[in-house]
Amino acid sequence: MGTTVATNALLERSAESCALVVTKGHADLLRIGDQTRPRLFDLNIRRAAPLFSQVLEIDERVTPEEYTEDPKPKPSDELDALVDDVQVVKGVGGELIRIIKPLGQYPPHSCRNYCSNFSDVVKAREGLQKLFDSGVRSLAVVLLHSYTFPEHELAIGKIAQEIGFSQVSLSSQLLPMIKAISRGHSAAADAYLSPVVQKYIDGFRSGFVGRLEDSAQGARCEFMQSDGGLVGWQRFNGLRAILSGPAGGVVGFSRTCFDEDNKTPCIGFDMGGE
Repeated sequence: MGTTVATNALLERSAESCALVVTKGHADLLRIGDQTRPRLFDLNIRRAAPLFSQVLEIDERVTPEEYTEDPKPKPSDELDALVDDVQVVKGVGGELIRIIKPLGQYPPHSCRNYCSNFSDVVKAREGLQKLFDSGVRSLAVVLLHSYTFPEHELAIGKIAQEIGFSQVSLSSQLLPMIKAISRGHSAAADAYLSPVVQKYIDGFRSGFVGRLEDSAQGARCEFMQSDGGLVGWQRFNGLRAILSGPAGGVVGFSRTCFDEDNKTPCIGFDMGGE
């Protein structure tokens, strides 16, 4: 099934407020955005207000050690030798990442075994606690280069869950792609809308015996995502729910309005009507 719950909440701005957690020095990352200007000569541009109400900067920083644009890249053996440096690890894509400002200590040969001995975790925890005490229950976390080095975001997420935040949207887990702005907007949308979607799903499940959790009874409930695909209610979130209602209508129409003789969909064709 498709749902317009998230789309309506986004248009009406009727969801509860969330907070943005970002790398120190980049508090205005999503407010500034990129240089996309749909109306280039408009002298009275009105930008939509951000979905988050507060921003917490985390004192951490990592950066790629080598850039593909480098006209004189180092030989592979020299790059591999750099991993012996305790501050250089391999990212998810295999590229080398230098940890400039760590949230903890890292093993020299792999960033997959993240250690929980944080050196600056106290400040991060204090900042998150202040957000929680102010009434915020939903977080969007976007740290620089987390698409290939997600450890800092995962650490922040763990602390936030320990504090009691009900929704923690990590950009590295939602949309692990390069471009912090795109990841950040996705995380903010998910943090803003997921509580609304979860409330809707909880209400929907309450009308069923066993709340759809008894798989032995053959209960199956899937929701339409914005890409037209289906996902179980357990994994349906705010980001994937945007425009899922209209997507469900298009998919349903394409399945029911199909010319069996010509083997072509009827969408877009003149069917002789008004």
